[in-house]
Amino acid sequence: MTVVVDGRDFHGGKAVAPPSKSFLHRLLIAAALADRPTKITGLSRGMSDDIKATARCLTAMGAEICGNVVIPVSSPTQAPLLDCGQSGSTLRFLLPVASAVCGAGRATGSGRLPERPVTEVIDVMEQAGVSFSSLRLPLSFKGRLAPGRYEVSAKLTSQYVTGMMFALCAAGGGELVTGDSIVSENYVDLTTEVLRRFSVDVQKTDEGYVVPDARPVSPGVVSCEGDWSNSAFLLACAAMSGKHLNVKGLFKNTKQGDIAFLEILRLVGCRVKINKESVTVENNEGTSRYEGDIDVGNIPDLVPVAAVLSAAMKHEMTFVNASRLRLKESDRLESTAAMIRSLGGKAEVGDGFLHVLPTGLRGGAVDSYGDHRIVMAAAAASCACEEPVVINGAEAVSKSYPGFFDDLRELGGKTNVL
Repeated sequence: MTVVVDGRDFHGGKAVAPPSKSFLHRLLIAAALADRPTKITGLSRGMSDDIKATARCLTAMGAEICGNVVIPVSSPTQAPLLDCGQSGSTLRFLLPVASAVCGAGRATGSGRLPERPVTEVIDVMEQAGVSFSSLRLPLSFKGRLAPGRYEVSAKLTSQYVTGMMFALCAAGGGELVTGDSIVSENYVDLTTEVLRRFSVDVQKTDEGYVVPDARPVSPGVVSCEGDWSNSAFLLACAAMSGKHLNVKGLFKNTKQGDIAFLEILRLVGCRVKINKESVTVENNEGTSRYEGDIDVGNIPDLVPVAAVLSAAMKHEMTFVNASRLRLKESDRLESTAAMIRSLGGKAEVGDGFLHVLPTGLRGGAVDSYGDHRIVMAAAAASCACEEPVVINGAEAVSKSYPGFFDDLRELGGKTNVL
């Protein structure tokens, strides 16, 4: 699908943040392991392709999902097929969970998912006696994860820790030894927060985490907060157009690390106001120019939108500690640089970094590379471009934020599907 986006008439105003994809993955899994049904407020609105993948896999394992209600697994399926789509979170979370719950299974995926790494969690599970047919998708596995002490590498992604944490909830508890190097540790904090809502008190230790022998207890109804990662694109539209925008549903006391986007907005001269459940952005049209490094080791999902912001508002930024971006839905270092160049800007890619020059943006045609965050970043860039932005492969947006173009139109952006 090709979409032409013109954001020059973006007028801002008020918006509601989409439900947090990171929260929904975790709430779904906790609810599927719980003692009784759980209603997840916002689940139906947050049904992106990735969340559909997690819901589909949990259903394959024996859970039932009816609208916003999750009925937990009572009679586990024997050797279920886990069709993870393009969702890395689904695959890494549910491989160990399916082993603990079902004792065997098969896993498949599409897009770049078969190329994305999963060997670290397979290594951990093999130590527990689980056997695998392959180290990459498609694969089958056999063996039941047992309670115990597991060493989990979290240098590449924290998702392995989250997957094992949920698996130990189902297996009867245990200990995870992670060492002192956990990439994006804030996402593990998010996992422990979700488990606390289900009365599972995971303890952090000097070596890692202790998961108690305690089945999740459903709170009956649980809410999902707004998504800081995806809301960043709307906030960037306001910054680049110089308009006022209030986004409701973004919590100040969140475990989501991408709240760090507010600091990036401040660096480019925006005034940011945040209260308990919303954030307001105004461009103060300051004349100062930021030039420096931004460490994105814990916020890799913000790079495309922050890079667009940097180029459009003429702030020279170098995004460092960014090697993990090569393992996303696209090689996100290269695809972000290509997007900026296609829009008339300048960007350079090096060993683990992306350097964006303060050129401004003109507009033009962009390839999404099948990456939802490239689609949304390019659309947001149209607010600062002299010409419309043509996005090829715009359907990729459904992976995380299927309502993005609808929300953009409500705020004054114009879109046309070719």
